[in-house]
Amino acid sequence: MRHAIGYSGEQTPMMAALSFVLVLETAAVDLLLRRFGLPDVPRLAILVLDGSSVLGVLVVMIVRARHPHVVSQDGLRLRYGPFVIESA
Repeated sequence: MRHAIGYSGEQTPMMAALSFVLVLETAAVDLLLRRFGLPDVPRLAILVLDGSSVLGVLVVMIVRARHPHVVSQDGLRLRYGPFVIESA
């Protein structure tokens, strides 16, 4: 018999707050870059990098929710996202 023990519930509010702050930061950086007259190509490249950081935080949230710790007859499997530690 296997029992899954989730660990993402405690981390989700902080990660959601981080992603919200990253979205605000992306908007603020775009406004500043427009204000200083940066050409479109470097400004869009910076926006893509900022957007990828938001996407990265969301992916980490999803991976942690999908891979819980598992307790079974065979032992304990501790996970932190895709990383696994097994004990017998």
